[in-house]
Amino acid sequence: MSARLTGAAGVLLVVDVVKAANYYRDQLGFHYDRFYGHPANFVILRRDGFSVMLSQAADAAQVVPHWQVVDKMWNLYFWVDDVEALYQEMIEHGAIIDYELGFKSYGIREFGVQDLDGHDIAFGQLIDEAPMTKGMLLDTLRSKRAQWDGFVAGIPKDRMTEAGAAGKWSVKDVIAHLTYHERWIADRLHEQPRGEGYAPKEIDAMSDDARNEVIYQRERDRPLQEILADSQAAFARLMEGVEGHTEAFLTEPHEFEGAPEPIIVWQFLRDNVYDHYSLHMPSIRHWLRGQSESA
Repeated sequence: MSARLTGAAGVLLVVDVVKAANYYRDQLGFHYDRFYGHPANFVILRRDGFSVMLSQAADAAQVVPHWQVVDKMWNLYFWVDDVEALYQEMIEHGAIIDYELGFKSYGIREFGVQDLDGHDIAFGQLIDEAPMTKGMLLDTLRSKRAQWDGFVAGIPKDRMTEAGAAGKWSVKDVIAHLTYHERWIADRLHEQPRGEGYAPKEIDAMSDDARNEVIYQRERDRPLQEILADSQAAFARLMEGVEGHTEAFLTEPHEFEGAPEPIIVWQFLRDNVYDHYSLHMPSIRHWLRGQSESA
C-alpha cells in the first residue's frame, strides 16, 4: 500500500507574525495555540481542519504578494459550503474586503479578502443550479425584493440619511445606487421588443468605482421619499420588462451590441439585481450594530 497525503498548509511570509496571526484570528476566524521562536517568528493557524502557516521575514521587502507578480492572483484559495454566510461573517468582523461576493465565469460564487501584508485570499463555492425558467426567475426576483424591502423597512427613517452605512454612503445612497442599476436594466428590457437599439453613454464605459461616484454625486441631495419612491417604481418597471419576454430570451445566451461576449439575461439580473441586495446588507447591518453599541 502506498503512502497517503494527510494534510496541506499554505505558507506565507509576513512582516510581523504576531500582528498577522491576530488578524487571522480576530477578522478571519482562524485560531492558533502558540508562536514558535524567541522572539516569535512562526505560527500555525487553523480553521475547520485547514491550516495556514505564517513565517516572519527578516526584511519587509521580501514579502511580495502574488498579485504584485501576476495580476489578480491569490496567495490562498479556500472552497466553502456557505460562501454568503462566510462573507457576512468576515464583513462583521472587520476583514479587509479585496472584492465583493459575486458569481464568476468559471462556475464559482466567490469573494476575496486581504491580510495585513497584502496577500489576497479567496473563498469560493461551486455553483450547482437547476436550469432556470421564467417562472423561477420571476419568483426569485419577487422573493429577494421582499427580503430587501423588509430589511429596509426595519431601518428608522431618520437613520437612512446618515453617512457610514457603506463607506461614505448612507442607506439612502445605497438605495439610489441599486435603483440606478434596476432602472438601466428595465430600460433595456423594454427597448428590446420594440427593436430599439441602445447607444452606450459615457457612464457605461466607466469603471465600477467611477460610475458609482457619479451616481452618488447625482443623487445625494435628493429627498429620501423621492429615492424610496423611485426604488419601488424602478423595480416594478423591471418586473414588467421581465414578464414581457420569452423564457428563451431570458435563459439562453444572446449577443448584445457593445457587450464583449454573449449574455444570459437571467444571470445578468442575478448579478445586478437580486444578489446585489445581499452584497449591501452585511455592511449596513454592521453599521447599525456599531451605532447601537456606541449609543
